Amino acid sequence: MFGFLKQKSCLLCHAPNKDAVCEGCLNDLRRLYLRADSVCPLCAAFSVNAAVCGHCQNHPPRYARLWASAEYAAPLPALLHEWKHLSRNAFSAVFQTLMRENPPPWLPESGADCILAMPLSRQRRLFRGFNQCDETAETAADIYGLPVLSRDTVFRQHKPPQSTLSQAERRRNVRGVFQAAPSVKNRKILIIDDVLTTGATLSELARSLRHAGASAVFVWVLARNRGKNI
Repeated sequence: MFGFLKQKSCLLCHAPNKDAVCEGCLNDLRRLYLRADSVCPLCAAFSVNAAVCGHCQNHPPRYARLWASAEYAAPLPALLHEWKHLSRNAFSAVFQTLMRENPPPWLPESGADCILAMPLSRQRRLFRGFNQCDETAETAADIYGLPVLSRDTVFRQHKPPQSTLSQAERRRNVRGVFQAAPSVKNRKILIIDDVLTTGATLSELARSLRHAGASAVFVWVLARNRGKNI
């Protein structure tokens, strides 16, 4: 009598479906997937034959490799907002699908031995109630069998949200914001983050990890925002 209460539906089109995303919507999402042969391996900007782009040649990042699973285009911004700011945890399934279907092609050969979710400040975590990157880090850990570093591995100072600042302000805002624990020494760390915009936060986190002795840092983000320059 009450079987209809258990009916699942697609998170995107709401059609009855046993999985979080129906095949039609999943095919639409797949159009956003980035390809390794058409992006810079250091910033995921468009690049012919996966050559390192001019910006990264002139300003090498602090990390060894970066991969973005998808382009930050509709419907991803709206879904991420629902998940990140409105605690609609069901939408995490969409981003887990991106990770499972389009992971970094270089990761199995990278030698990465642990995973670090992009840290939140204590104040931001208390306000939001969770860190969305914790869940995506666990997804990556399940895929590759790597341990996830604890929250206290990196301390993050509380600063104004990067999304409210200009590109120049973002870079100033994150200077010295992270402090990595000595336990990262000699580790090869894979950072998991949601969206790459200017790259300022990731670069500063990688700098902090290397300064604390990490032997290599790699980055995997869910989406690359091409509306901003790295």
